[in-house]
Amino acid sequence: MRNLNRLSIALVATFSLLLTPFNSSAQNVGINETGATPDESALLDLSSDDNGFLITRADTANIASPAFGLMTLAPIDSCLYMFSGASWMSLGGVGNNCGSASGGTGGSSSICGDPFTDTRDSETYGTVGIGNQCWMSENLNYTPSSGNSWCYNNASAQCNTYGRLYDWNIASSSTSSSTNPSGVQGVCPTGWHLPSDAEWKELEMELGMSQTDADNTGWRGTNEGAQLKDDITWDGTNSSGFTALPGGALDTSGNFVNEGSSGYWWSATESGASALRRALSNVQGGVVRSAAGKDSGYFVRCVRD
Repeated sequence: MRNLNRLSIALVATFSLLLTPFNSSAQNVGINETGATPDESALLDLSSDDNGFLITRADTANIASPAFGLMTLAPIDSCLYMFSGASWMSLGGVGNNCGSASGGTGGSSSICGDPFTDTRDSETYGTVGIGNQCWMSENLNYTPSSGNSWCYNNASAQCNTYGRLYDWNIASSSTSSSTNPSGVQGVCPTGWHLPSDAEWKELEMELGMSQTDADNTGWRGTNEGAQLKDDITWDGTNSSGFTALPGGALDTSGNFVNEGSSGYWWSATESGASALRRALSNVQGGVVRSAAGKDSGYFVRCVRD
């Protein structure tokens, strides 16, 4: 489906287009500037020397109850989508992750919810759309060629379960950002980035946290953490699909701590000599926002550009 050329897509999608002059023959309609009879094989036949067809421009999240075959060009990522009857499928486009045959980095289809394969090491990750953001639904497990990163307890099996722990300089490539989106690729693959503090706040508020709580530090919110946490490994509901795991951390003394009870994630935003993080615990329903030493080892969740 993703190999359909744009002209074919345009022809199928023009039922709502009203232009003159047009000609009809039985059940065939032609829209052109010459009065030519439409081709008998085409329900709708468009022809012009100096005009194109302008497709509907609406984000898929804003379309309620889409019909099978409905198509739109989504401004949020400049990708063209068709509704399969069950989900939106990418047909290509000019965005970074449209999954077309001629470009993009999203594999066979890059609509959020489909798996993503990191071409650096062929590791595949789940993805999940939460509000207007597309997050990996697993922690990054890429091993950089240099810098500080670890598997919990230095056991490779732990990386397979939880993902890899990184210090902040490796996670962010020593680049801080407080904007939304951060623009900091860091250790993430091409087309993805390390979320800023503002992007974490957007996620939390999408799950129901107030702006006041989101701006606070320490434990905040009510059940937003439970919505993020896996519902099998610990006490979460995972209603968001984020699937956070209690993978622990490496503390600033070099000790691996809190596996099975807590999880920690970097943001791309510095706070003085430290950097802002998020943390979840099996004894709290909210989410911690706090600063931590940059030499701590925490997980990375990438957000799609």
